[in-house]
Amino acid sequence: MSLLVLALVAVFSYLKGRDGTARLGGIGPILAAYTDGEWAIDGNRNYNYELPARGDFVFWLGQRGDVPVAGLWNKHSGIAMGVFRAGMWLLDANGNGRWDGPPNDRIIHLGQSGDIPVVGDWNGTGYVKAGVFRDGFWILDYNGNGKWDGPDEDRLFTFGGPGDIPLVGDWNGDGHVKIGIFHGGLWTLDYNGNGKWDGPGQDRSFVLGEAGDYPLTGDWNGDRRDKAAVFREGLWLVDYDGDGTRGGQKPYRVSNLGGRGDIPLSGDWNGDGRSKIGVFRDGLWLLDHNGNGVWDGPKGGDRALTLGAKGSVPLVMNTGLR
Repeated sequence: MSLLVLALVAVFSYLKGRDGTARLGGIGPILAAYTDGEWAIDGNRNYNYELPARGDFVFWLGQRGDVPVAGLWNKHSGIAMGVFRAGMWLLDANGNGRWDGPPNDRIIHLGQSGDIPVVGDWNGTGYVKAGVFRDGFWILDYNGNGKWDGPDEDRLFTFGGPGDIPLVGDWNGDGHVKIGIFHGGLWTLDYNGNGKWDGPGQDRSFVLGEAGDYPLTGDWNGDRRDKAAVFREGLWLVDYDGDGTRGGQKPYRVSNLGGRGDIPLSGDWNGDGRSKIGVFRDGLWLLDHNGNGVWDGPKGGDRALTLGAKGSVPLVMNTGLR
């Protein structure tokens, strides 16, 4: 699996609510599948793709080789999609499901070819902003104006190195998204959010997983902090309480869902404020809707739907509404 695929899973497992947390408060996420510029979207969030009516839709933005991105960019758009292309971001900023061009939609220039796009609410305003990761360098549009204004107004951090997988999440629950990295099972998180490693007294470093695992994050216990998990060919190790050790009051949870070649997912499928696991397999979504960590099938309270195809990139997008 490529570093880009691993990074996309890690970055977009962060659930983009308005307040920077991973809670939905009773409203499920929007699921989307991106395939070479085509977006297929379960807009009514009923886990059943029903074109052309009933709130689901398809639209086109991007081309082969683009990297899909999504988030709540402003108060007018709701969740809006976009693509990253060699340093250029094309965002459906007005959220109408089509490319209208500026000023209704947005073009951002941040990064370059080979960078990994990241998104997060860096400053706690409730809306996501753009960023890129490049071999340990983080370039973040902190003020959200869509351009690089230098480190006094935006942020340039060194955190990690070549081959590391970037992570984003609200590690401490203060409403600001912070950065982190995964390297061969080692998680290093900028817990206090100052963009540098201050040691384990202020930041966090722990081992969960091994080389080749998919890292991803979620608010597994509903305390409004993002926590770690890894996926390995159907095996899930979840740091349920977020203490980074197996000796906490609620230690790592071990689950089995999916198999070799599946892409792992996290999301609050049933709206109870806790993230659950799921997998994407060539267009088939299998979601642990009841949150018990096993696949019970649709009759047992879980969800399965077909959205996308082989080669599609799955995205789980919170509305942020409550």
